[in-house]
Amino acid sequence: MSREKHIVDQYADDRRYREEISFKYWFRSVEKNCPWVHKIYLVTNGQIPEWLNIENPKLSVVFHSQILDQEVLPTFNSNAIEMGIAKIPELSENFVLFNDDMYVIHQTNTNFFFEQGLPRDEFVLYPSIPQDDFDHIMFNNLMLVNNSFEVQGYKRRNFSKLFNLKYGVKLFWQFFAMMLPGISGFRNPHVPISYNKSQFLGISKRFKRNFKETETHRFRNNKDISNWVVRYMRLLSGQFVARSPKSAEYLSIDENVLTMLGRVFRHKRVKLLCLNDDELNIPNNVLIGVNQFFQKEFPHKSSFEV
Repeated sequence: MSREKHIVDQYADDRRYREEISFKYWFRSVEKNCPWVHKIYLVTNGQIPEWLNIENPKLSVVFHSQILDQEVLPTFNSNAIEMGIAKIPELSENFVLFNDDMYVIHQTNTNFFFEQGLPRDEFVLYPSIPQDDFDHIMFNNLMLVNNSFEVQGYKRRNFSKLFNLKYGVKLFWQFFAMMLPGISGFRNPHVPISYNKSQFLGISKRFKRNFKETETHRFRNNKDISNWVVRYMRLLSGQFVARSPKSAEYLSIDENVLTMLGRVFRHKRVKLLCLNDDELNIPNNVLIGVNQFFQKEFPHKSSFEV
């Protein structure tokens, strides 16, 4: 850390490395609610949970060294790791990028993430309001987007996708965005993102310098870009199928989380949940309660457990 520049505390504190909710519930949620999944690639620095069944033919453990150059390792920067995600050996053209705090909580079908080979997504414009250091990364993405040729004519090209009725009341933001000459920001649902590998690799080649610079940062950095820039570019190009924002929820682990979890799990239309570990000090009784909640919802071992 002493050799890194532009590091701030929130990029390197305990929240980035601890495991508050047992990772086994992620595998249980996917196996139960996405039985059609072909392959799961677990990207790791070499750590393998002792309970993980690495003999499962649907599982492939991918080390950082397989997707990033040796000179940038070791890395503790999720943005850097995700820069190389499309280089995973044998990765399918259509893949979904999960973080370890994102769960599939209700049954999905095969076209929930993709339809006719295109990613499902929402194109909801939302003004960027900087509040903390993480917003540097978002603005770095936006600078690339606003200097791209795709931003020219994007309103006309994507009119039906910008004003899709599936967005509900969030359509109000679109009307304000239409008055601006560029993109002031996107709504960024912190949920699993569907990607086409070929498009991801194409954007990484196009913005090679920015991808490479991010890869050299061993911790999250104010100069980073993120994988969201690939998503932004495909929204501008219209290479996606619209999906309702109501299919995903975001919660923080805090003293009210158990009540909120109960409400979210009762809504069958909610397929995805991000349970974000963004509070520095979480009471132990809350963590015990959340793990007990997930054990009740996903009581059976998955085939990914020994």
